[in-house]
Amino acid sequence: MKNPFSAYFRPALALAFSGLLLASCESKNNNVTPTPSAGPGTNVYVTNEGGYGKSTASVTLFDKTAAKVSAPDIFQAANARALGDVAQSMTIYNNFGYIVVNNSNKVEVVTLPDFKSVATINGLVQPRYMVTAGTKGYVTEWLSATAGRVSIIDLTTNTITGTIATGLNPEKPLNNNGILYVPNSNGNTVTVIDPNQGKATGTVTVADGPASLVADKNGSVWVLCGGITKYDPVTYAVISSTPGALLHFNTGSNSVQSALPFAAGDSPSKLRVSTTGDQLYYTLGNSEYQVDVTATALPAKPLIQRNFSKLSAFYGFDIDPKDNTLYVLDASFSAASQLIRYRANGTAIDSFSTGIGSNGAAFY
Repeated sequence: MKNPFSAYFRPALALAFSGLLLASCESKNNNVTPTPSAGPGTNVYVTNEGGYGKSTASVTLFDKTAAKVSAPDIFQAANARALGDVAQSMTIYNNFGYIVVNNSNKVEVVTLPDFKSVATINGLVQPRYMVTAGTKGYVTEWLSATAGRVSIIDLTTNTITGTIATGLNPEKPLNNNGILYVPNSNGNTVTVIDPNQGKATGTVTVADGPASLVADKNGSVWVLCGGITKYDPVTYAVISSTPGALLHFNTGSNSVQSALPFAAGDSPSKLRVSTTGDQLYYTLGNSEYQVDVTATALPAKPLIQRNFSKLSAFYGFDIDPKDNTLYVLDASFSAASQLIRYRANGTAIDSFSTGIGSNGAAFY
């Protein structure tokens, strides 16, 4: 789901869009018994949204050592049941995987690497992303058109122990030195949470549409704001639009130190950081850009530019924390998506088929 649409009609649009695509091409059943894993350090788990409202979400297991897909749908193969409706994201903590299943309003907990289900955390509302701090997990929820929140999960019991109010449409939190920063994508703030106090301790005012954050090698927090575009709920015509910006702020004072503005109409997304903490990456249209943390202007040329055959965008983009390999997801909602791997310099390595609506990768 793309950030410009407001929460109250975005699901309906996704359903209509997926229905149009699915009418023209049937998806294939790729369920197989997973091959034994080589162990931690070799596994990449690709989350596949599946068709909205269809409970066809899945997780594809990619083996880095063998350079092949080991299991197109490892959850189904390991548990003999479907994962659910819209796999939004996956977080790994110790030897457990936490799969946030957005339209099923739950988190599935699996052991790694066998992917056996050990718990299902229910009671969530439009969950999006999870981050850990100590033995607790923090799951962002869109909740409603007027409120967002974070649910606190006790990872020893896999139960919800509390909630913290945020701004609208909170996305993936960042844990930076034990403090959580939550971008509120349908507004212009970042909520600051102290896990030790179990509450929000402040907000940082940024540009419109903050949706992703990273910390650089100096400990500064960078925020990518995509701007906010409002659409007519009937015709989907653009009513208004605000510009995006890449900025960073001082975590001591929570004040913005610098901002690099985007051109009007640009809607950047998916801010990532290199393993060395000195290079930032972001998606804009069919291109991936790289910018040094010391840069005073946005780059004029992309690192990667690709005419995608599927959704016509970098629907998913992540970086392997071990070797800085770039993982790009070219998503389709009517057939198999594609995983394309690139070296840090933007040179393509290889590509593989994944599931329906691939949106991200988790590394174990």
